[in-house]
Amino acid sequence: MTRLLLFLVMAFVPAVQLASAQTAASISARIDRAARFYRNRDGFMGVVAVSRDHHVIFQRGYGSANLEWQIPFTPDTRFRIGSLSKQFTAAAILLLQQDGKLRTGDSLSRLLPKSPAAWKNVTLRNLLTQTSGIPDVDFGLILKDSPHSPEELMRSNLDKPLEFQPGSKFAYANINYMLLGQVIEQASGESYCRFLEEKIFRPLRLTETGCDWKSSLDRHRAYGYRPSARGPVSVEDDDLSSIAGAGSLYSSAGDLIRWTEALHDGKVLSPVGLAEMTKPFLDGYGYGLEMDGEGETFDISHNGSVDGFFSFLDYLPQSKTTVVVLSNLVVEGNWSAPGAGALDTEIVHLCMNKMRSCPPREKKPVCRRACCARMWGAIVLRILNTRSFCC
Repeated sequence: MTRLLLFLVMAFVPAVQLASAQTAASISARIDRAARFYRNRDGFMGVVAVSRDHHVIFQRGYGSANLEWQIPFTPDTRFRIGSLSKQFTAAAILLLQQDGKLRTGDSLSRLLPKSPAAWKNVTLRNLLTQTSGIPDVDFGLILKDSPHSPEELMRSNLDKPLEFQPGSKFAYANINYMLLGQVIEQASGESYCRFLEEKIFRPLRLTETGCDWKSSLDRHRAYGYRPSARGPVSVEDDDLSSIAGAGSLYSSAGDLIRWTEALHDGKVLSPVGLAEMTKPFLDGYGYGLEMDGEGETFDISHNGSVDGFFSFLDYLPQSKTTVVVLSNLVVEGNWSAPGAGALDTEIVHLCMNKMRSCPPREKKPVCRRACCARMWGAIVLRILNTRSFCC
């Protein structure tokens, strides 16, 4: 019996490896087909990357990082990531909480004493969950007479009343995370960028992630474009330092995968901190992250956009799958990127379905082997009934 058990276990090891490789190849082929479809139909341009359980199973670029110089995308191509910056800001706040320098239940006025009296009941948690009621900044000012300091952008908001009682409603506003950027500086005694560099980027070896876009090497970064009747037109390379905390960072597909895996593996925050960050409040929003679905369809995600760039980042905890879609072609107004949103949705749904044991529509031997391999524990328990080995 012992020898038979050992033989069966040894036999299943290569079966698991083969099934895993074939499943990854199947997913990779389908992702590529989807990306090419949206490239041909909508003009999608950017980088797609998917990782499952710490193994990158797909990473490819479509179009060019720079059309004028015909520079191709690479795994390290840097993109502006817009509001994906918010999850880094949220993690920084929680790191400061772990160090005892603040609490998310603290009032904003305790950390920023000069804040308006109308904000006295606003807590850091309200800012993190987008439930502060503070009116948002006029984003048109970011590009007008740029650059600005965050204080200049928020100056016109100081005399405005709250739009609702803190914690009573959800209203997405970039000013919440701009204020958190200032809180980080006040509590740490360092600049926002330096704190993130020391506490997050460097420890996690996120070498393609940072704040100073202007210093990013030309051949290492994507250039932003807008579609037009004449084809893609380049956009201005704006200074985004005024929205530090809310949307000023850049990163690469590879770095975003490393960041996501480290965050959800507990390598950034304590278990308590991670649980707080990923606990949905109103409208499924946590701290810089959105939670949707349940079980196999549970998706922790966020997207971001700034002129010329749109980013999507999803994490599926059930299968430890990370999906990254970064585009450098965005329509005017920054509300959408041709094909990028649909592509992200299709890849996420594909990964959800493929990570299940033997989807009903899959009848190929690879699926049967994968299903059998995943059920090896049950097989051992029923070791004498060889006909039950395959599902």
